[in-house]
Amino acid sequence: MPNGYDLIDAARSQLNVKEEPLNSNSGPMVNTYLDYVGSPSGSPWCMAFVYWCSCQAGIPGLPKTASVAKFYQESLAHGKIINISDIAVGDIVLRVDYPVQANGQKPGDHAGIYTGTVDGVPQYISGNTISGKDSKNDGTSSYVDEHEMKHFNYAARFW
Repeated sequence: MPNGYDLIDAARSQLNVKEEPLNSNSGPMVNTYLDYVGSPSGSPWCMAFVYWCSCQAGIPGLPKTASVAKFYQESLAHGKIINISDIAVGDIVLRVDYPVQANGQKPGDHAGIYTGTVDGVPQYISGNTISGKDSKNDGTSSYVDEHEMKHFNYAARFW
């Protein structure tokens, strides 16, 4: 039976995939992720990436969508949302309608796969994200990367 580690393995196989051209929400692998959920090239793709990874890992039942908000609503309706404080390796972390931060900014919806902690700091893998790797951090939201997890308010478990 597939588990959360299978989901992480699928996601890690895609590390460093990037949009071509940057900031286009397209490219060979990005378009593959989007095709899996039936969304056109140029669409936001963090949730499509998670769905693609679940298919590769053999984890059934995820809502087939590129929309984080729709994924959250369908997961909630099927009893798959768990408390963010109860996350385990391989859970899908979601930022949905996140409150305004102290600096007045409101982060947009986003999704990824929780990979555990490094020195007590939660980590996750996501697509359509800014690379955390200094060697390639060009400030664009164009990569699959594993980095520090901030500003997530929900989690879902399908394994």
